[in-house]
Amino acid sequence: MDIENIIVLVLFIVFAVAHLIGEILIYAGKEKAGKIVRYVTKPFLMPLIAVYYILAAPFICEFILSGIFFGFVGDILLMLSSPEKRKAAFMIGLIAYPISHIFYIVAFIFNIVTRATPYVFLYWTLGISIPMILLGIFASIKILPKAEKMKIPMLVNIIILVIMGVASTLLFSSFEPKGVITLVVGVFIYMFSVLIYAWNNYVKQVPFERLIKMSTYLLGLFLVIQGFMWAFIGV
Repeated sequence: MDIENIIVLVLFIVFAVAHLIGEILIYAGKEKAGKIVRYVTKPFLMPLIAVYYILAAPFICEFILSGIFFGFVGDILLMLSSPEKRKAAFMIGLIAYPISHIFYIVAFIFNIVTRATPYVFLYWTLGISIPMILLGIFASIKILPKAEKMKIPMLVNIIILVIMGVASTLLFSSFEPKGVITLVVGVFIYMFSVLIYAWNNYVKQVPFERLIKMSTYLLGLFLVIQGFMWAFIGV
Protein backbone atom coordinates (compact mmCIF):
# COMPACT_ATOMS: atom_id res chain seq x y z
CA MET A 1 0.00 0.00 0.00
CA ASP A 2 1.37 3.40 -1.02
CA ILE A 3 2.01 6.11 1.54
CA GLU A 4 -0.84 8.20 0.08
CA ASN A 5 -3.28 5.35 0.67
CA ILE A 6 -2.06 4.93 4.23
CA ILE A 7 -2.43 8.65 4.96
CA VAL A 8 -6.00 8.74 3.63
CA LEU A 9 -6.90 5.55 5.51
CA VAL A 10 -5.51 6.97 8.76
CA LEU A 11 -7.43 10.20 8.17
CA PHE A 12 -10.64 8.23 7.65
CA ILE A 13 -10.08 6.27 10.87
CA VAL A 14 -9.31 9.48 12.78
CA PHE A 15 -12.45 11.24 11.50
CA ALA A 16 -14.58 8.13 12.07
CA VAL A 17 -13.38 7.75 15.68
CA ALA A 18 -13.81 11.49 16.27
CA HIS A 19 -17.35 11.29 14.91
CA LEU A 20 -18.20 8.42 17.27
CA ILE A 21 -16.70 10.38 20.16
CA GLY A 22 -19.03 13.21 19.22
CA GLU A 23 -21.99 10.86 19.53
CA ILE A 24 -20.71 9.68 22.92
CA LEU A 25 -20.48 13.31 24.07
CA ILE A 26 -24.12 13.84 23.14
CA TYR A 27 -25.17 10.78 25.16
CA ALA A 28 -23.01 12.05 28.03
CA GLY A 29 -25.02 15.26 28.17
CA LYS A 30 -22.54 17.47 26.32
CA GLU A 31 -24.91 17.99 23.41
CA LYS A 32 -23.46 21.24 22.08
CA ALA A 33 -19.88 19.92 21.93
CA GLY A 34 -21.05 16.59 20.52
CA LYS A 35 -23.06 18.19 17.74
CA ILE A 36 -20.14 20.42 16.79
CA VAL A 37 -17.95 17.31 16.45
CA ARG A 38 -20.70 15.58 14.46
CA TYR A 39 -21.15 18.47 12.02
CA VAL A 40 -17.38 18.93 11.56
CA THR A 41 -16.51 15.27 11.00
CA LYS A 42 -19.44 13.80 9.07
CA PRO A 43 -18.92 15.71 5.80
CA PHE A 44 -15.41 14.22 5.52
CA LEU A 45 -16.27 10.54 6.03
CA MET A 46 -17.62 9.55 2.60
CA PRO A 47 -15.16 11.74 0.64
CA LEU A 48 -12.25 10.10 2.50
CA ILE A 49 -13.59 6.63 1.64
CA ALA A 50 -13.93 7.74 -2.00
CA VAL A 51 -10.39 9.10 -2.11
CA TYR A 52 -9.05 5.93 -0.49
CA TYR A 53 -10.83 3.85 -3.13
CA ILE A 54 -9.55 6.03 -5.99
CA LEU A 55 -5.96 5.83 -4.75
CA ALA A 56 -6.02 2.11 -3.92
CA ALA A 57 -7.82 0.82 -7.01
CA PRO A 58 -5.83 0.15 -10.22
CA PHE A 59 -9.00 1.03 -12.14
CA ILE A 60 -12.14 2.79 -11.01
CA CYS A 61 -15.66 1.38 -10.97
CA GLU A 62 -17.94 4.38 -11.46
CA PHE A 63 -20.84 2.51 -9.85
CA ILE A 64 -18.94 2.21 -6.57
CA LEU A 65 -18.13 5.92 -6.61
CA SER A 66 -21.77 6.70 -7.39
CA GLY A 67 -22.83 4.58 -4.42
CA ILE A 68 -20.44 6.47 -2.14
CA PHE A 69 -21.66 9.80 -3.54
CA PHE A 70 -25.33 9.11 -2.85
CA GLY A 71 -24.39 7.85 0.61
CA PHE A 72 -22.69 11.21 1.14
CA VAL A 73 -25.82 13.05 -0.04
CA GLY A 74 -27.93 11.04 2.39
CA ASP A 75 -25.51 11.68 5.26
CA ILE A 76 -25.47 15.44 4.77
CA LEU A 77 -29.19 15.94 4.18
CA LEU A 78 -30.22 13.80 7.15
CA MET A 79 -27.68 15.57 9.37
CA LEU A 80 -29.06 19.00 8.43
CA SER A 81 -32.77 18.16 8.41
CA SER A 82 -35.42 16.16 10.25
CA PRO A 83 -39.00 14.89 9.68
CA GLU A 84 -40.20 18.03 11.48
CA LYS A 85 -37.87 20.60 9.89
CA ARG A 86 -36.85 20.81 6.23
CA LYS A 87 -39.03 17.81 5.39
CA ALA A 88 -38.17 17.88 1.67
CA ALA A 89 -34.43 17.68 2.35
CA PHE A 90 -35.02 14.88 4.84
CA MET A 91 -37.02 12.83 2.31
CA ILE A 92 -34.40 13.37 -0.40
CA GLY A 93 -31.78 12.18 2.09
CA LEU A 94 -33.77 9.03 2.80
CA ILE A 95 -34.18 8.35 -0.93
CA ALA A 96 -30.44 8.81 -1.52
CA TYR A 97 -29.56 5.71 0.48
CA PRO A 98 -31.55 3.16 -1.57
CA ILE A 99 -30.11 4.75 -4.71
CA SER A 100 -26.66 4.24 -3.19
CA HIS A 101 -27.47 0.56 -2.53
CA ILE A 102 -28.69 0.08 -6.11
CA PHE A 103 -25.37 1.38 -7.42
CA TYR A 104 -23.50 -1.15 -5.27
CA ILE A 105 -25.72 -3.95 -6.62
CA VAL A 106 -25.04 -2.80 -10.19
CA ALA A 107 -21.30 -2.71 -9.42
CA PHE A 108 -21.37 -6.34 -8.25
CA ILE A 109 -23.45 -7.61 -11.19
CA PHE A 110 -21.64 -5.51 -13.80
CA ASN A 111 -18.29 -6.97 -12.80
CA ILE A 112 -19.74 -10.48 -12.97
CA VAL A 113 -21.16 -10.13 -16.49
CA THR A 114 -18.13 -8.29 -17.87
CA ARG A 115 -15.61 -10.75 -16.48
CA ALA A 116 -13.34 -12.24 -19.17
CA THR A 117 -13.77 -15.83 -17.96
CA PRO A 118 -17.24 -17.48 -17.88
CA TYR A 119 -19.17 -17.16 -14.63
CA VAL A 120 -20.10 -20.41 -12.91
CA PHE A 121 -22.87 -20.26 -10.30
CA LEU A 122 -22.19 -22.26 -7.13
CA TYR A 123 -25.40 -23.41 -5.44
CA TRP A 124 -23.84 -23.57 -1.98
CA THR A 125 -23.46 -19.80 -2.00
CA LEU A 126 -27.24 -19.55 -1.56
CA GLY A 127 -26.71 -20.74 2.00
CA ILE A 128 -24.51 -17.72 2.72
CA SER A 129 -27.32 -15.36 1.76
CA ILE A 130 -29.81 -17.01 4.16
CA PRO A 131 -28.86 -14.82 7.20
CA MET A 132 -29.40 -11.68 5.09
CA ILE A 133 -32.74 -12.93 3.78
CA LEU A 134 -33.85 -13.87 7.31
CA LEU A 135 -32.77 -10.44 8.58
CA GLY A 136 -34.85 -8.82 5.85
CA ILE A 137 -37.89 -10.99 6.66
CA PHE A 138 -37.56 -10.30 10.39
CA ALA A 139 -37.28 -6.56 9.74
CA SER A 140 -40.31 -6.64 7.47
CA ILE A 141 -42.45 -8.46 10.05
CA LYS A 142 -41.42 -6.22 12.94
CA ILE A 143 -40.92 -2.81 11.32
CA LEU A 144 -43.42 -2.53 8.47
CA PRO A 145 -46.62 -2.76 10.57
CA LYS A 146 -45.47 0.28 12.55
CA ALA A 147 -43.96 2.29 9.70
CA GLU A 148 -47.36 3.79 8.75
CA LYS A 149 -46.88 6.24 5.83
CA MET A 150 -43.31 5.02 5.35
CA LYS A 151 -44.37 1.37 4.97
CA ILE A 152 -43.88 1.17 1.20
CA PRO A 153 -40.55 3.07 1.10
CA MET A 154 -39.32 0.96 4.01
CA LEU A 155 -40.33 -2.28 2.25
CA VAL A 156 -38.57 -1.16 -0.93
CA ASN A 157 -35.44 -0.31 1.06
CA ILE A 158 -35.44 -3.70 2.81
CA ILE A 159 -35.86 -5.52 -0.52
CA ILE A 160 -32.98 -3.55 -2.05
CA LEU A 161 -30.77 -4.33 0.96
CA VAL A 162 -31.54 -8.05 0.71
CA ILE A 163 -30.81 -8.03 -3.03
CA MET A 164 -27.52 -6.26 -2.27
CA GLY A 165 -26.67 -9.00 0.21
CA VAL A 166 -27.58 -11.84 -2.15
CA ALA A 167 -25.69 -10.17 -5.03
CA SER A 168 -22.54 -10.00 -2.90
CA THR A 169 -22.66 -13.76 -2.26
CA LEU A 170 -22.80 -14.52 -5.99
CA LEU A 171 -19.17 -13.52 -6.35
CA PHE A 172 -17.71 -16.53 -4.55
CA SER A 173 -17.39 -18.66 -7.67
CA SER A 174 -15.15 -16.40 -9.73
CA PHE A 175 -13.40 -13.89 -7.50
CA GLU A 176 -10.79 -13.69 -4.77
CA PRO A 177 -12.32 -15.44 -1.68
CA LYS A 178 -10.69 -13.05 0.81
CA GLY A 179 -12.29 -10.12 -0.94
CA VAL A 180 -15.71 -11.74 -1.27
CA ILE A 181 -15.78 -12.76 2.40
CA THR A 182 -14.84 -9.22 3.41
CA LEU A 183 -17.50 -7.83 1.08
CA VAL A 184 -20.25 -10.15 2.33
CA VAL A 185 -19.44 -9.42 5.99
CA GLY A 186 -19.44 -5.70 5.19
CA VAL A 187 -22.84 -5.88 3.50
CA PHE A 188 -24.33 -7.76 6.47
CA ILE A 189 -22.97 -5.20 8.96
CA TYR A 190 -24.20 -2.39 6.71
CA MET A 191 -27.68 -3.95 6.57
CA PHE A 192 -27.68 -4.12 10.36
CA SER A 193 -26.88 -0.41 10.63
CA VAL A 194 -29.77 0.57 8.34
CA LEU A 195 -32.26 -1.65 10.15
CA ILE A 196 -31.15 -0.38 13.57
CA TYR A 197 -32.06 3.11 12.37
CA ALA A 198 -35.47 1.91 11.16
CA TRP A 199 -36.11 -0.09 14.35
CA ASN A 200 -35.32 2.96 16.49
CA ASN A 201 -37.65 5.16 14.41
CA TYR A 202 -40.64 2.87 14.05
CA VAL A 203 -40.55 0.09 16.66
CA LYS A 204 -38.73 0.98 19.85
CA GLN A 205 -35.96 3.32 20.89
CA VAL A 206 -32.60 1.57 20.95
CA PRO A 207 -30.12 2.64 23.67
CA PHE A 208 -27.16 4.42 22.07
CA GLU A 209 -28.80 4.01 18.68
CA ARG A 210 -26.74 6.66 16.87
CA LEU A 211 -23.49 5.25 18.22
CA ILE A 212 -24.42 1.72 17.14
CA LYS A 213 -25.77 2.87 13.80
CA MET A 214 -22.79 5.02 12.85
CA SER A 215 -20.14 2.52 14.01
CA THR A 216 -21.73 -0.33 12.02
CA TYR A 217 -22.47 1.97 9.07
CA LEU A 218 -18.86 3.14 8.76
CA LEU A 219 -17.35 -0.30 9.41
CA GLY A 220 -19.76 -2.03 7.04
CA LEU A 221 -19.25 0.44 4.21
CA PHE A 222 -15.47 0.37 4.56
CA LEU A 223 -15.49 -3.45 4.42
CA VAL A 224 -17.72 -3.31 1.33
CA ILE A 225 -15.27 -1.02 -0.46
CA GLN A 226 -12.17 -2.90 0.71
CA GLY A 227 -13.74 -6.27 -0.08
CA PHE A 228 -14.74 -5.06 -3.54
CA MET A 229 -11.16 -4.06 -4.29
CA TRP A 230 -9.75 -7.35 -3.03
CA ALA A 231 -12.40 -9.40 -4.85
CA PHE A 232 -12.38 -7.68 -8.22
CA ILE A 233 -9.06 -5.96 -8.46
CA GLY A 234 -6.70 -8.06 -6.39
CA VAL A 235 -5.43 -5.10 -4.34
